[in-house]
Amino acid sequence: MSETAQHDDDPVGPEDVSPDDVLAVFEVAESPAITSRDVAAVLGCTQDLARRRLRQLHEDGRVKRRKSGQVVLWWSPEINQGRTRPKDLEPVDVGETDAVEMVRGGERDEN
Repeated sequence: MSETAQHDDDPVGPEDVSPDDVLAVFEVAESPAITSRDVAAVLGCTQDLARRRLRQLHEDGRVKRRKSGQVVLWWSPEINQGRTRPKDLEPVDVGETDAVEMVRGGERDEN
């Protein structure tokens, strides 16, 4: 099925949601990272359509993504560059961790 064909269950058709529309969601979001569900809710489209537009933006190098558990987080470095962190927060050194290696290796230390 072509992306320009109207889906019966699409509240908003693919031709109505541009990559720039998706970038606008980053500008109004309270969080610097959003999900495809967030985009779908704001733009009134399906989550599948939101995901396709986010992937398009990622392929174009306009947004970045990271999987966290079962959720993919998307952010725009360009838009987030203007955001500032609260002045009363200081970076915290959490020391070394092997959490990434544990996940990659498929092992979990239950202690």
